[in-house]
Amino acid sequence: IFSLMPLQKTMLLFSTMVATATNEGKESTPEIDMLRNVVTRLQSYGYQNICQLVPDENAVVTERVFQARMEKLDIRDLGEVAMLYRTLSPFSFANFRRLLASPAVSKKPAFKSSSAQASPM
Repeated sequence: IFSLMPLQKTMLLFSTMVATATNEGKESTPEIDMLRNVVTRLQSYGYQNICQLVPDENAVVTERVFQARMEKLDIRDLGEVAMLYRTLSPFSFANFRRLLASPAVSKKPAFKSSSAQASPM
């Protein structure tokens, strides 16, 4: 549970950012757009998700390790990479994968049903 706490905080923040942008007549925010760019790059390079780029998705990684993985996706802007890295603290690829799959980033509405079961993520 401790490893998911940074993700919960970030997802709440991004949900609020998307709601604010929507209220202002905008589709997204620069931060969400950068995350969506990562998803697009992953798909264009044939990856199912970000965790295929790392041996241990749950390990806390440094910004330099993250930067090296982003370079594999041809994302080389150091400012953008730094912003992406700072979305989670501590940073793990498992939580980054979950963030990339979140409704705020994927544009998919959250699944709500009285018979819904827990997500396998």
